Amino acid sequence: MSFREYRIEITGSACAKEGKHYAQNWVASSVSDGEEVQMDHLGYDAKKHNVTGNVVFDKHLRAVPYASYVANGSVNVNRDVDPQADFSCCPGFGPAFSYFYEFISDLRTSLNVPIDERVRELYYNGLYISAFGILELFLCDFLLCGVFWKDEFYLNALTKLNIKLRPDQFLVEEKIKNAIYNKVFHRFDEIQDIYTAVFNFGFPDWQELSKRIERRHNIIHRFAFSKENRMIVDYATKEDAEELIQTIEKFVGDLKVSSAKV
Repeated sequence: MSFREYRIEITGSACAKEGKHYAQNWVASSVSDGEEVQMDHLGYDAKKHNVTGNVVFDKHLRAVPYASYVANGSVNVNRDVDPQADFSCCPGFGPAFSYFYEFISDLRTSLNVPIDERVRELYYNGLYISAFGILELFLCDFLLCGVFWKDEFYLNALTKLNIKLRPDQFLVEEKIKNAIYNKVFHRFDEIQDIYTAVFNFGFPDWQELSKRIERRHNIIHRFAFSKENRMIVDYATKEDAEELIQTIEKFVGDLKVSSAKV
């Protein structure tokens, strides 16, 4: 096993019940479509990445995009609840992009939901900060997908994060993961710095995102009241949310183009 692989072992079986679940790889002793798998007591050992029992993936339990899953039982799909339920595997950045496009598509759909005038401001405020949340999740996932995919990126991350290689692979992996999880992914200058250090391709221009981040801060930290002028309520409109989504999609599209060179 390559030292860079982030491997999660399941002692039982894995079943997709709702949604599509993206990971680096899915490995099992057998495949059985439609098999009834019940969720056992989910005992997850974070230090060793082991899951005791069966795992039923649904809208509340999603696969980790940077992990490779190994089930001692079967990997199967039960589409009784969701006809689109499935597993998908793709090494590299693919799972991070797949989750991003799924979530941003859901957000776009939400833009067209009829909204009562009484909750309009709260609703679009929520979509606005959710758009940034999707982007931040993607940037974190993308980074971890790359680090656990290629030795070059793994070693670059160790250097940048000041983490030493040790015999205990799990300890090193957790240190990498925790260091990256603790990054603030809307501080684009800092994220550009770590991306540039880990990867051998460029980080997209983030100036348009930076122009819109202050409204996100106002909504989250001050109930949309402006930091610059306490009399102004800086709530988001449908148009604001739509423009932000377009800006994020362009940013991610630019990153997809540059990372495709790897």
